[in-house]
Amino acid sequence: MTSSLSFLIFSVLVSYVNSSAYVEQNPCYNGGRQRHLRRPMHRHRHRRADVRFPSGNEVMESESEIAIDAELAGGLMHCICSYKYEGARCEKRIYTCGHGEKSRDASTHREYCRCHHDWTGNDCITPVCHNGLLDERDQRCLCEQGWTGTHCNIPVCGVHGLFVGGKCLCADGFERQFCDVPTATTLLHAATWSAAFSFPLMLVIIVIKMNRNEYRNFNKSLASMDSTKSLISLQK
Repeated sequence: MTSSLSFLIFSVLVSYVNSSAYVEQNPCYNGGRQRHLRRPMHRHRHRRADVRFPSGNEVMESESEIAIDAELAGGLMHCICSYKYEGARCEKRIYTCGHGEKSRDASTHREYCRCHHDWTGNDCITPVCHNGLLDERDQRCLCEQGWTGTHCNIPVCGVHGLFVGGKCLCADGFERQFCDVPTATTLLHAATWSAAFSFPLMLVIIVIKMNRNEYRNFNKSLASMDSTKSLISLQK
């Protein structure tokens, strides 16, 4: 019994020491996983460019699995990086900049994402929620009542209503669920106003045309009178 217990304690200690040594010897940064390669022990670099990772709604490729010349545990190894990192030891951050552009700091020369309006985060894929909270798991806005849109900045009731008690209270002249349909009275008023405005306008246009015609006829009369006077003077 005593020997079995001693052996169990010894096994646990050996396992702990080995795991600690593995953590200390792991050369991969930022959550990268090391993978040992088979012998022979000649030095070489091994690249694989079929690692795919999501960037917003896109799928991008990266040479993120690269073998390095490290002689650990009696053989070569390489680092398998997470989709946001690359490099021989996963030391280089990949900035996908979903809703922005890559930029470089003038003093540190480090790359970063310059986000468009209403977007934030290291990769510019986190929306700014004006009237709501961010769902960090899905990276989307959970809007408060009365608001909608990607950034919770669009009123549900539009510009002709007010969200009260779980529904839209429409202004005079508009109806339906979102106050976006003019009422029959509003349409009638619009038609009446259009007719009332267009009739005087038509009269003005007619008067202008009549005046132009009269002016042309008057000029023609003057021209004919001048030609008649010229003929009379020639006959004399």
